[in-house]
Amino acid sequence: MLPPGRAGRAVAKQEVLAYNRAHFDTVRGYVAEREAAAEVCAPDPLFTPLRLATITKKVKETKALPTGRANGADKKFEDLAFDVLSSALYPELDLAGQQDRTISGAHIRDVIFHNDGKTPFLTDLRDLYGARQLVFELKNVASLDTEHVNQLYRYLDDEDMGRLGILVARNPPKSSVQRNIVDLHSSKRQVILCLDDSDLDLMVALLESGRRPIEALRKKYVEFTRLLPK
Repeated sequence: MLPPGRAGRAVAKQEVLAYNRAHFDTVRGYVAEREAAAEVCAPDPLFTPLRLATITKKVKETKALPTGRANGADKKFEDLAFDVLSSALYPELDLAGQQDRTISGAHIRDVIFHNDGKTPFLTDLRDLYGARQLVFELKNVASLDTEHVNQLYRYLDDEDMGRLGILVARNPPKSSVQRNIVDLHSSKRQVILCLDDSDLDLMVALLESGRRPIEALRKKYVEFTRLLPK
């Protein structure tokens, strides 16, 4: 939880932890409120992740898809990305579910994960951004634009979600879009990370090497922090 009056400003992790210790009752009430709101998304206790060979096959199918909506490519992308992410990021992130939204006539598929802080990296995301849930927005587009960012940004502005979300598209964002994301962090202390086809490849490579695909998400977050003003 951020100290009052510090929203939109960089806050050292040590300051956040010191504030939380000094205001334990306030933080406990905040956590209880967020956890109550999270009950609408319950992980499936019977979830079984896909095998590596199946994940690899689905990533190849994803990369072979054309961008856009023609012949249902957008729906196929959503289904494949959902399968890959829900299995590759387990057990560090527990699948909470998926939902459909419509903003300005645009269909948006979200995948939502519970973040129980199972790694130091995920604990940091909870402490710094209230990210007890992580929402992944799936977009089968060749190039992300500012409106895609703004759609997710408005969703994160809902206090039921944390202040960090992930856009999953086909290619890295343009420099102008990345600058907009950095500006959002500077003004609102919200983080939007962008994954693309190469990140799905990296998750497969990590699995093949015996490492955990959550490292691909951590790598993306570290790269984002290096873009922030000093």
